[in-house]
Amino acid sequence: MTDIPGFEFIPYQSAYRSDFARLNIDWLEEFFVVEPIDELVLHNPEDYILNKGGDIFFALKDGQAVGTVAMKATDRTGVFELTKLGVDKSCQGAGVGEALCQMVFDRFIEVGGALLFLETNTKLQPAIRLYKRLDFVEKPLPSDTPYERANYYMEWQGAGLTIHSATSRRDIAIVRDFFQEYAHWLEAETGLSLAFQGFEEEMAGFPSKYETLLLAKYNSRPVGAVALLKHDDAVCEMKRLFVTPSGWGKSVGKHLSVAVMEEARQRGFTVMLLDSLRRLENAVALYRALGFEETDPYNENPEADVVYMKRDL
Repeated sequence: MTDIPGFEFIPYQSAYRSDFARLNIDWLEEFFVVEPIDELVLHNPEDYILNKGGDIFFALKDGQAVGTVAMKATDRTGVFELTKLGVDKSCQGAGVGEALCQMVFDRFIEVGGALLFLETNTKLQPAIRLYKRLDFVEKPLPSDTPYERANYYMEWQGAGLTIHSATSRRDIAIVRDFFQEYAHWLEAETGLSLAFQGFEEEMAGFPSKYETLLLAKYNSRPVGAVALLKHDDAVCEMKRLFVTPSGWGKSVGKHLSVAVMEEARQRGFTVMLLDSLRRLENAVALYRALGFEETDPYNENPEADVVYMKRDL
């Protein structure tokens, strides 16, 4: 998520050296005090971060630095700290902090990192909510923390593919956007409009018709979604399986399908239905590989090559 209209995201450039300090001192002085370790790192980023195997990234707006973050190497091989995340108040709420964190994740994966952690304070609840959304998990605070203000420690567990229920407003909005993207893709690829299914009404009341929504992320980036629809106490349906191009080649569709099947089992369903189009050969092949077999029609569909499938759970 580094494509935000109006913003540019770049690696460290010496022209923005003073902005690295400014953007962090602003929030440190607002909530805490600037500690000696902060002074050293912020005013000597080359010595304390860049020359020790770390990285610094910036968010620019109209050529001005409005956000920054660092990935700082530690004395332990493969262990890095996400630190010095600061966003100008005028740009908070625009997704800049999340995009900067994504740059750290990409770099961490690129260098083969083993552990990415951060230390923060419970005063900073908006930041903690962001970190949780990005798959950081709270762990016990180490006794050797260098920050007097630190009382909360987290480790990133978002590497690779993760799948979870979409329950927050933000995650539900992401799934809704994916389903709309799916509808546009389906019409562009096959000429099939989902209007006959009342898709606009579904989106207007989203997600009320579904039992649950599952969201897939890869390295904490949303890459796919699927929904579970109830027919009766025994029968359910897999709906709207969609994977973004950035998720292709990573078995996201397969893992989402398996996850929604398991979710259905846990909810007491014994049969799962789905429908597709024969021309979507890869999708139909996936469903067959997962044990789905063709069955009688269970809804109205105007397409001649519609295929209905069923699997016992």
